[in-house]
Amino acid sequence: DYHLKRITGEFSFISKDNRTDMSHAMEDLIIGDTHKYANTKAFHALKGVKLRDIGSSTHDYIVKLLETNFIDEKDPEVANNVSPYQYTFSYRPHIVHNKKDGTVPSIAQHYIRFRYNFSPLLVEYTAEYNSFYDLVTNSIAYCGGLFTTVEVVHRAFLGGSAFIKDNMYKKIVI
Repeated sequence: DYHLKRITGEFSFISKDNRTDMSHAMEDLIIGDTHKYANTKAFHALKGVKLRDIGSSTHDYIVKLLETNFIDEKDPEVANNVSPYQYTFSYRPHIVHNKKDGTVPSIAQHYIRFRYNFSPLLVEYTAEYNSFYDLVTNSIAYCGGLFTTVEVVHRAFLGGSAFIKDNMYKKIVI
């Protein structure tokens, strides 16, 4: 666990020599507190990122953070004292190529660096619950739409079959 203060900054994973392969795979990167509603890709943008077999290189991740609040009137205990962050990222590799004589150029260190920047904006999600009346009226509307669609298809089938019968009868008579 790393604890980030609410200021722009960076953290890095640095190798001790310049021959280390910095390939990596990320299980997840969660910034801020966990929350039961914070389960979308916006809160887990780096989940499953895999950079393997790319040789000697350094990696820069630029992460933009956006604070999020959840408001739930039915369960006020859920929303209190948590601050999950949504984030987006961009990735920039610096691949180190061998010199013409086959030697690896001497760079200071290979690293995986995360630069992060907090947005001054705040996003609030408000939980809304539907009443029983909304459930009943929506169900009736879906049933009405279903019956209307079935009726249109049925009429099209009857009209199409009548048209085919008429054309076949005309061909037989002639």
